[in-house]
Amino acid sequence: QIVQGLEIDGFSRERMTHTLNELLEERDGVKHLLG
Repeated sequence: QIVQGLEIDGFSRERMTHTLNELLEERDGVKHLLG
């Protein structure tokens, strides 16, 4: 469930950005396996 209007502090935003970047790197690393 997505909570609307939830405030995200700087630390949380930084961690989410870091996680996003890791996921994008992993996606790019296996893209050739997916066709």
